[in-house]
Amino acid sequence: MLVNCTQSFSMPSSHAVNNFAAATMFSHFYPKFRYVLFGGAFVVAISRIFVGVHYPFDMLVGAVLGIILAMLLLAVWKFINKKLKILKS
Repeated sequence: MLVNCTQSFSMPSSHAVNNFAAATMFSHFYPKFRYVLFGGAFVVAISRIFVGVHYPFDMLVGAVLGIILAMLLLAVWKFINKKLKILKS
């Protein structure tokens, strides 16, 4: 292990949640970079396993949770944008 274990819970990995949520959000607005964004999120998530601070299931749950939260946020954004016409589609 590269770092010491903490006494906190590791499920889900906040690194995976944050990076996959960001990849989902940015890939919605910049679809050309989708593979790069999700590739980067995957590398960050897998690095947490290699460092020894998370199990693979922590990463999987974090990735799914991040994607779901970002999709919910995008749905809210689309609803607000439809009502207020902030951005032209």
